[in-house]
Amino acid sequence: VEPGNNTDSDVTGIDAEVDLVITKTDGVDSVIPGDTLTYDLVVTNTANRGAGGVTVTDTLDPNVTFVSATAGGTYDPGTRRVTWSLGVVEVGDVDTVSVTATVNDPLGADVTEIRNTAAVTDDGSNGPERNPADKTATDVDITGADLSITKALEGDALVPGSTATYRIEVTNKGPM
Repeated sequence: VEPGNNTDSDVTGIDAEVDLVITKTDGVDSVIPGDTLTYDLVVTNTANRGAGGVTVTDTLDPNVTFVSATAGGTYDPGTRRVTWSLGVVEVGDVDTVSVTATVNDPLGADVTEIRNTAAVTDDGSNGPERNPADKTATDVDITGADLSITKALEGDALVPGSTATYRIEVTNKGPM
């Protein structure tokens, strides 16, 4: 027995990573001035390692007015951003926060959509993000008129020299 060679080592890689996913919706596809919107933001850790220092930010469209935020969310009017500090999000955790805003009334004639984007980040202490693409989510609602026009000849086929009468129909499919 030789005491100088009684040691051994082996390095085994660990497949551990963070994957924070955020989704958001206000439950509607179109809005009109004065509507109240509540955006639900859902954060899930779908990987096999917890994430620390998790923060959610939601940047409000300039055509809405902040009303409130749940779960300790704070609003900065200078950046139009709501921020939540979630702390640690363990594997499989699902955290939901919400922000409520009102569509400005009146809206400018050139406003065709309300776009609201949220993001989730962590402090990186538990490794890199598996899929950075799913760390942002955007909700888009249309606003303004959605016009269509149809033109149809009334009566039978035209005969040369006769008078034609057309029916023109304009339809507004909304939301305004």
